Amino acid sequence: MSWRSALWNTLDVVLRIPPFFVVNSVLNGTLLSIMISDEEQSSLGITVYVLAFFSVIGLCLVLVALSSEQLIYAYSLLLTYGILIASYNFNSTFISNQLENFRPLNSATTSWFSLEFTFQSNAWLTFTENQHAFLGMIAIQCTLAFCYNTLVDELIRTLRHLHQVELDRTQQASSYFFFLLPVLFILISMPRQFLPYLPYLSTVLAGLELHVGLLSHVHLLADFFHIAWAKSWLLIHNIGLQRFLELQWERLHVPLILRLFWISRGAYHVALFTVPRVAQNGDSKTRTYLSYEDLVSLSKEILILGCDTHVSLLGMTSIISLLLHYVGQAFIFILDSSRVEDRYMGTMSALLFFILALQSGISGMVPVKRLHRLYCNTCLLLMAILHFVHGMVHPELLTISAGRSYSIKRHARSLCVCAFLISFSSIMIFYLCSNNSISTWLFAVIAFGIELIVKVLISLIIYGLFLIDAKMDFWEGLDDYIYYVKSTGSTIEFIFGLLLFGNGALILLFESGGTIRALMMCIHAYFNIWTQAKEGWKVFMKRRLAATKINQLSLATADQLKSYADVCAICYHELTSARVTKCRHMFHGVCLRKWLYMQDKCPLCHQAVYSSETNGACSSTEN
Repeated sequence: MSWRSALWNTLDVVLRIPPFFVVNSVLNGTLLSIMISDEEQSSLGITVYVLAFFSVIGLCLVLVALSSEQLIYAYSLLLTYGILIASYNFNSTFISNQLENFRPLNSATTSWFSLEFTFQSNAWLTFTENQHAFLGMIAIQCTLAFCYNTLVDELIRTLRHLHQVELDRTQQASSYFFFLLPVLFILISMPRQFLPYLPYLSTVLAGLELHVGLLSHVHLLADFFHIAWAKSWLLIHNIGLQRFLELQWERLHVPLILRLFWISRGAYHVALFTVPRVAQNGDSKTRTYLSYEDLVSLSKEILILGCDTHVSLLGMTSIISLLLHYVGQAFIFILDSSRVEDRYMGTMSALLFFILALQSGISGMVPVKRLHRLYCNTCLLLMAILHFVHGMVHPELLTISAGRSYSIKRHARSLCVCAFLISFSSIMIFYLCSNNSISTWLFAVIAFGIELIVKVLISLIIYGLFLIDAKMDFWEGLDDYIYYVKSTGSTIEFIFGLLLFGNGALILLFESGGTIRALMMCIHAYFNIWTQAKEGWKVFMKRRLAATKINQLSLATADQLKSYADVCAICYHELTSARVTKCRHMFHGVCLRKWLYMQDKCPLCHQAVYSSETNGACSSTEN
């Protein structure tokens, strides 16, 4: 990548950050309070205030969605407005100073149309006495006018890039006149009553010139938006809305922009916190610049201000996503995992953190409660991360045990991760119980922790059963033992799911309700309670029906096994015991039971395994 491409990509990211600061300022009320005072809000009414609120946010969102070239054009337009504001401020200050030094004529007033006007005694004398101020103001306004003309020329040329024509030089000369208008009118002895209005007149005339030039090419702007809309609609039609949104997400670099926004905002608050203390303690020989208490206070302030609005909360979420992505990569490296699902720890954890923050209303809390809620959500998030790690190590345990892997490193890595999960969750539960009083959030963390320990122990027991089976030639009871262990673990998880649902109901009714919390409880009830119970019952009924069918078949005698002299056609192991089907084929009872989960025909000849009388008996048993 060349330095031009790198610079262009950097600009593409950096230019999208300021709109997030503007939206964040609108959401926390600082920007609109500066633009509209409390008296103006009461006089304008809530409708105008809400309209201004959503207009600023909508404008910022449109600005973020623009392409790189369009962003540069938009910032050029904003810079043009900034030059007008700077010119107005300089002219206002200059006029105020001239009014303080205003010396009227001996005949102080003159009447025109029944109005009295006061004139300057000698404008040239005023210029000679304050020539540095006059010349400085002329230089400043000429510089601003030059920058203004350059930007306006570029804006107009960009709008009509298909028609390169020479721009009107008269308009450029008029811009200098408009910017220098207050200075010129003072030099021609403008009446005192008109002087305060000269900065307004100068700014309005220059701005009017800009808008006339832009409005004369509004049809080109309309064509641009029409073409952009048509291209977007065609792209959505070809690749679908989801893929289109994914492409826009990648094009706009949303996670990176949110991270840079949050980091830059945090750096700003660090500077505000640090600079006064460094200046205060800089001359001290006994104290450091920032003490331990200062660092703790600074960390708390950054965390509190880092989630005061939904935009800053998104920035914090993106930071957490990045950190947990590398945590997930570390566990993937330890376990040497190649599963695609294991790569999404950062995304899933960040999504969970954002949902927890939304359902608890963390942005609208007072600072002390916000910090405590952030602490509670972090504990819940840590437990969720440990559950995700268990989801990574559980398939690995099954792979190395059922696959009869003899790699000591793979076994040691997986067992070390399991030991870490059990020890860390146990220590965390003990620490939280020792330092916090019992509450709904603590109950949720404890329940998650105990559930995790149970799930890890279940995984280790199944891992041990497969290792025992690897040492034996054929263990017919392995399937039953694994089913009993899994059923025990699923039952415990189901009980904890019910307890967490009740805990969530208490929070919803008596602590903090809300639509998001109610929705999350419905999702939890469906996926973690109803679906799990339904699947468990379905497996139980399948096993019960299969066991009933197997029991209808006779056991093979020793003479039958000797005369059959073949292996099980399902698992290809030696037949030490077997069930005899109606078609006189023999299979291990456990193998045939697994086969009957799927179909009721013989694996070899595809005849019915049991007779119609047996079928009726099995159906009545199932009912």
